[in-house]
Amino acid sequence: GIALGYEKQLSQKFSLQVAFSTAKLITGIKSRFDLITTDKSKISQFGLYSRYTLTKNTDKKLQFQWLAGPELVYVKKDVLVEEYMIDESSSPENYRQDVSIVEGAIVTGLGISYKLTNSLSLFSDGMIGISLPGKGLKSTNSGLGLKYSW
Repeated sequence: GIALGYEKQLSQKFSLQVAFSTAKLITGIKSRFDLITTDKSKISQFGLYSRYTLTKNTDKKLQFQWLAGPELVYVKKDVLVEEYMIDESSSPENYRQDVSIVEGAIVTGLGISYKLTNSLSLFSDGMIGISLPGKGLKSTNSGLGLKYSW
């Protein structure tokens, strides 16, 4: 997937971040070796996070942050199963599952960053939260990224 974001520093320890990411959704259908499938599922997220630096000395290269905020999540499950049979007496037919879901979430978590230069940092954020109106837990991980400050 790909993730893009913008962060506005409001003080030395506090900032607001807007982030958008989109990626292939792993549905698990590819693990079924008995099915011939085409899976075009994807997930997209838009988040607005507050970021508070937990490290006392903001001049240190290694920084830890606390993040919290809302997310909007769009999931498109698009799976085609070829020659699907409900039971032994049925004839093979193509079966398509095409479902779209939009829901919100409230997430919180920790971030870590390492200043490579005054303008460039390596970072990773991991958050967990509650899906709304869903009933499940949701996790968000930025993976590893580069942040440029000007």
